[in-house]
Amino acid sequence: MAGQSVIVISLFVLLLLASSSAATEVLADPSIYNVLDFGAKGDGNTNDTLAFVKAWSAACHNSKTPSTLLIPAGKTFLLSHINFEGPCNNFIYVMVEGNLKRTNEIWPEASGWLLFIQIKGIKISGSGELDGQGANWWSCNEKNNLHMLGCTDAQILGLRSINSPMMHISVGNSERVNISDITIIAPENSPNTDGIHVQESRFVDIRNSIIGTGDDCVSLSEGDENIFVNNGGSGFAKNISFVNIIMNDVLNPIIIDQYYCPDSFCDASSSGVEVIDVKYIGVTGTSSSEVAIALNCSQSVPCSGIVMDTVNLSSANKGGKVQSYCISANGYTKNQVTPAVSCLTQ
Repeated sequence: MAGQSVIVISLFVLLLLASSSAATEVLADPSIYNVLDFGAKGDGNTNDTLAFVKAWSAACHNSKTPSTLLIPAGKTFLLSHINFEGPCNNFIYVMVEGNLKRTNEIWPEASGWLLFIQIKGIKISGSGELDGQGANWWSCNEKNNLHMLGCTDAQILGLRSINSPMMHISVGNSERVNISDITIIAPENSPNTDGIHVQESRFVDIRNSIIGTGDDCVSLSEGDENIFVNNGGSGFAKNISFVNIIMNDVLNPIIIDQYYCPDSFCDASSSGVEVIDVKYIGVTGTSSSEVAIALNCSQSVPCSGIVMDTVNLSSANKGGKVQSYCISANGYTKNQVTPAVSCLTQ
């Protein structure tokens, strides 16, 4: 009987040790750095910046293996400006499942709220929301929500960005960046709230995203190469003015083309972008092509409110002539317009 008791007790001890070991492996995965473990509260009122800085340092600089910075769901983290700075020891995954909210502060030296700098191999994704609290800053030309600078092999996936003080997501001096399935929202009267801004970067792929802001949905700047924007849906271009412009030997000086197809392998569908209220005022000079004015608008979404006022374009070739091409465009001409645009009524 005593021998049986020893066997039962020994078996119980072995099972207890085994279950304790398994629990340790699940609860203390060394590759996951949860911001809550570094002191973050996630109550939407406490400034959690320091906890995020500590968690980033551990995940980026201390880990010898690919690591995850976890921002858990069901929490709202109040954050000041943060530099998430590399280089990191290995690939890093920033899992944004909770919501991030900007503090009401000014950072004169910072170029953005959340900055990811000099990182090779990073994925930022999740169902979380970045709230830039932009209404307080729209009159001040403040900072971007998320800025990626000098990064390579980067992904930004699935996030929702709202009310950025300025641009929502900006990419600078970076290479091989994939931005996908992003939702970006700001009021239509919010100034300079570009959805995604790309500058001095190469091989940037933007796709499958919903963007509605007070300024450009996607803006490209100097030094960009191989930028791809795909599956963006539809929208409009309106209230655009071209004033007092001199053209010199220009191919297609004035052109609106809703059937644009640069590689000749496009389908027959026209653009879903509606073109409204575009003015050409005081445009003069020479055209290297016979068609100096081309309004190639969609039959399903015609151009409207097109105005030509004091336009004078001639051929850049000696003895050459110029003409206009016009389809599905509505508007009017004012003063002298050469060449004449038949579909715009005087």
